[in-house]
Amino acid sequence: LKLGLKPVVTPALKEREAKKALYEYEDGKYHIAVTGMSGTGKSSFINAVRGLGNRSNNPLVAATGVAETTLKPRRYPDPDNTRPYVWYDIPGAGTLEISDWQYFNDHGLYIFDCIVVLFDTRFFETDVAILKHCVHFGIPSFIVRSKSEVHVQNIYNELLEFLIEEDDIDEEQLRMDARVEYIGETRESVAHNLGRAGLSRQPIFCIDRTNLLRIVQGKRTPDAIDEAKLLRTMLTVAQ
Repeated sequence: LKLGLKPVVTPALKEREAKKALYEYEDGKYHIAVTGMSGTGKSSFINAVRGLGNRSNNPLVAATGVAETTLKPRRYPDPDNTRPYVWYDIPGAGTLEISDWQYFNDHGLYIFDCIVVLFDTRFFETDVAILKHCVHFGIPSFIVRSKSEVHVQNIYNELLEFLIEEDDIDEEQLRMDARVEYIGETRESVAHNLGRAGLSRQPIFCIDRTNLLRIVQGKRTPDAIDEAKLLRTMLTVAQ
């Protein structure tokens, strides 16, 4: 993580209005931008939080893939008309030749009511730059680590390899240990990077898109980590 982020530039009113028109901003709606580097699972997150699977036949489903599928911002209203949320899939900063200090203003992120910063394996300089801008513009932000089940499984496999010669391995306890280690490492690492950038600590939500989808659909989810907490917190902020 590099320091020395460029200073925040405040856009003119004309620029704000132009971005609102571009994003089809609607008064009375709550507009949420999902940002992050290419490959962090932004489209999958937007699908899950709206109760849609990636293979859903619903025309509102966001396209997903191994490569970055979002080359320009995409607008996704909630399929439930009673929920006033509009989600936006913002191109990953690693997809285009955009420096961290340009990313926020170039995409007009200052017009959004809330911003989700999604990351997978690493918390990048661009992620910190977005959060820095959120503070400047007074926009609520959420730091979310995706693909948590994969990361927990990787730690579990490493712990299992270490204990492979043991006669009696408590695999359930080992999996619990892996979850605790993953959550602790994630929060410590992000807090460290925020501190280096002069930003205050804030909650970090570890989620998996399958667990998130099941919770939104009202299904039992024994492996959930922070999915329900994230939804509750976002709902509180939106009210």
